[in-house]
Amino acid sequence: MATACFRFYEELNDFLPPGRRKVEFRHDFDRRASIKDMIESFGVPHPEIDLILVNGESVDFSHIVADGDRISVYPVFERRELYRKLNPSAAARVATRARRRRLSARHRLDYHRRMNETDSRLPGVFFAAIEQELQAHPDGIAEYALIRALKDRGFLEFLPPPPAEPHELFRAHFLLFHALYRLRDRLAANRRGLLRISALCIRIMPWAAGDDALAVPDPLRAYYLDWNNLDGTSETDVAELLASFWKKLGGIDNREQALAELGLADPVDDATIKRTWRKLAMEHHPDRGGDKERLQAINAAVDCLIG
Repeated sequence: MATACFRFYEELNDFLPPGRRKVEFRHDFDRRASIKDMIESFGVPHPEIDLILVNGESVDFSHIVADGDRISVYPVFERRELYRKLNPSAAARVATRARRRRLSARHRLDYHRRMNETDSRLPGVFFAAIEQELQAHPDGIAEYALIRALKDRGFLEFLPPPPAEPHELFRAHFLLFHALYRLRDRLAANRRGLLRISALCIRIMPWAAGDDALAVPDPLRAYYLDWNNLDGTSETDVAELLASFWKKLGGIDNREQALAELGLADPVDDATIKRTWRKLAMEHHPDRGGDKERLQAINAAVDCLIG
């Protein structure tokens, strides 16, 4: 396991969780990675960066991070103070990046618009933290465990120690699912993965050709992306929603019932389940003349079986 030390300066700290802001922190890694990929894994968008120093030397985004590297990352307005520390050729590279940065201002705005498509209630670092947790749990993670992990990172600070009140849990649930549906859209648009979302298992599945054809209008997505459903929900409404949620969750609650929904029975392996799901999903896709409710039932069965 290799280790590098990172320090981010000025407004770049806004993208980091509280425990990593304005301090040097250690990062362990076990695979070869460029400094650009590693920085963005922390939730810091690379267009916001103007200068990177590795062990006191300026590098570009293609630099491969090595064990023991000490890395300092600066935003654009900090560069003038650092010019005197750099050799002339490094300073020239920084100036060139600065010119390119000014020319790409519109692209940066587009980047942040994609990160927060509707408003700024959820910072980009929150989305990055969720993706990091999901990548750390390739077999999936339950909603409660994910909320707890995010709270440990400094998010969802309004949640008290357990037991929390239902309306507080609902708020955390809504914020998380809003972010998950945004993240699902982003992963699908970039063909980086297929995010399966359920209270019992949230998991990034590998992207496969044809997954984009399986997308259907999702009423849950529409619900969680509408902030009015959070702002206009009272404590009484929360109690009713939770009761309805658990009732629906019990609709498919065992393996035998879920397999029957797919026309299968044990013994059967995950590969067969996935193959059958894909066949049925294509067959019942509304764009192919299928029924949306049947497709949703098929998807719920797969969530129950393999997450």
